[in-house]
Amino acid sequence: MDQLPKDRLAYLCMLCLGIGSLLPWNAFVTAVDYYQHFYPQYHPDRVIPVLYMTINVIVTGLLVKFGSSIDLNTRILFGFAAYSVSMMGVPVTD
Repeated sequence: MDQLPKDRLAYLCMLCLGIGSLLPWNAFVTAVDYYQHFYPQYHPDRVIPVLYMTINVIVTGLLVKFGSSIDLNTRILFGFAAYSVSMMGVPVTD
């Protein structure tokens, strides 16, 4: 198989980063009806973006600053573990 040109490889990397950032966002946005049903006193379409973007900026900043000192497997496993715990937390809190 031929090697991808460097500009195509960069495009592919940016595409994967964009999908990785937008996929969780879309999962939260599509669940607005669920959150409005169970938490009518809050406005999830106002609360979720603030929480999501704040955590996203903090974690991205930490990875930029300290990412090279943390093993890649550790970062991936920690990300999956945090995602799993947070997704299991939703049904437990209901």
